[in-house]
Amino acid sequence: MKFFPVSVVAASLLAGCMAPTPVAMQAQSGSRGDGLLQMSTTYNPRIEDISWTASNREASNRCHAWGFSHALPMGDARQTCVATDSYYGTCNSMQATQTYQCAIR
Repeated sequence: MKFFPVSVVAASLLAGCMAPTPVAMQAQSGSRGDGLLQMSTTYNPRIEDISWTASNREASNRCHAWGFSHALPMGDARQTCVATDSYYGTCNSMQATQTYQCAIR
């Protein structure tokens, strides 16, 4: 039983080193005629991170369904804190939105 406190400390240290869980954006709105697609997600920035590879792939799949070949991100993603921890003041929930232009090769 002497090893129990050591294992608890070791487990907590390893948990702090683990990579954040990836989160992919989903289609929020769009216009086939304009070839514009808006992707969005809500995530906890302390334990999750946006998977830009998966988000770009999902946007390209949506554009492909409209008859385009791929999607190009337009500018930087907008990220806004939508909920904060009342005690520490840290952000618990972020809203990220990225606009994509559907393109033909």
